[in-house]
Amino acid sequence: MKRFLLSFLFLLQFGFAICQQVYFVYLQTENRQPFYVRLNEKLYSSSASGYLIIPKLLNGEYNLAIGFPKNEWPVQSIPVRVNNRDLGFSFKNFGEKGWGLFNYQSMEVLMADAAAQPAKPQMET
Repeated sequence: MKRFLLSFLFLLQFGFAICQQVYFVYLQTENRQPFYVRLNEKLYSSSASGYLIIPKLLNGEYNLAIGFPKNEWPVQSIPVRVNNRDLGFSFKNFGEKGWGLFNYQSMEVLMADAAAQPAKPQMET
């Protein structure tokens, strides 16, 4: 009976370990510029060569607030969804469209929220 109970507890614990898998998000800038990411009140800084790995993410949606040192560009807010796999992105400036994350696996682009884009100056004539 003890062996059965012990093996049952081991299998139960093993099942919980499988259910709680963690993933990571890899980010890099196209011009190797350093940046930072604010995620859930935590600040992650990239390396000097412009890449960053955000570890220990569970399945779900995360709002990445990406900024640059010395406020060179406004902070860009981009939602990212982790769904049973690790993700890899290149953070790019798409000119008139604004900033976005190019997904290496799916080849899609996630654009920054429109509210995070800087307002264009209006000239009165």
